This record gives sequence, C-alpha cells and structure tokens, in this order.
Amino acid sequence: MSLTEEESNFFRFYFLNLKIATKAARVYFDYVHPPGGLASQSVTSADFDTTLTVCLLRNLQPRESASLTGWDNLPPPGDTSIGADLTRVKWYRNQSVHSKDGILSLTDFNKCWGDLESDPKDMLLELRSCNKSQQELTEKINNHQSALDVLRTNKERA
Repeated sequence: MSLTEEESNFFRFYFLNLKIATKAARVYFDYVHPPGGLASQSVTSADFDTTLTVCLLRNLQPRESASLTGWDNLPPPGDTSIGADLTRVKWYRNQSVHSKDGILSLTDFNKCWGDLESDPKDMLLELRSCNKSQQELTEKINNHQSALDVLRTNKERA
C-alpha cells in the first residue's frame, strides 16, 4: 500500500510538529522552569505533551503572554513573539491530531510548514544562546563550589 502525496504531506508535517516543534516548546519550558524547580515532583517536561506544556507556560509564573490573536487562534505570520510561536505549535498540533482524513494538499502543506518551520528553529537558536550563558554560569558556580569545598576541607584539617 503506497501513500498518496496528500497523505505523505500530512505525515511529514505531523512529524515536524510532533518531534521538532514539541521539542522546541519543551526546551523553552525547561529554560523558563528548570527541571530543578520541579524537585518536589518526579516529572520532567519530557512527560508533558504539547498541550500541557503550553498550558503550563500560560499559567505558571512567569506567565507567557498570548499573541495578539489569543491562545486559540492562529497568529499572523509576522507575529514572532514567543506566545505566537507557542500558539502555532499548539494550533497545528490540534489540527493534525483532530484531522478526520489525514491528508494535506501541497498548497496547505507548504503554508503550514512555512508557518511552523521557523518557530522551533528561532526558539531553539535563541535558547541555545541562553543555554550557553547558563552553562557558563553553571560551570563558574561549580568551580566556586569546588574551591569552597577545598577551603572547608583545609579548615577542618587545621
């Protein structure tokens, strides 16, 4: 059994949304709410689906701001805010999951792909620079902690 072009388009877009866009939303969630902040629970963002991730980002402090069209409507292509990016991820995820026929025309595929493709890439690039700074700070903190441990050990021996 071979897939039609429309079915193939649907699966390719679904994969982009499921694997790439959802990962971008989780990476952003982990940046805003580091896993250590969930210490009282034995969960990580990897346990969350797209809807829950976006819901938590909308409701946990600091709350993410919605796009101009709100959380439930597809934002215009020019809106590149984090809220708009998250709304697109959730909106397209819902469109894919609730599709009754599992097809996507080439025209719709190109539009959807273009709308969603830049969001995860832009979010991940922005977060990569933030994560690099965060990693540098973490390394400095760890180095200082090691130096303090050495001083503490030397003091206890004296």
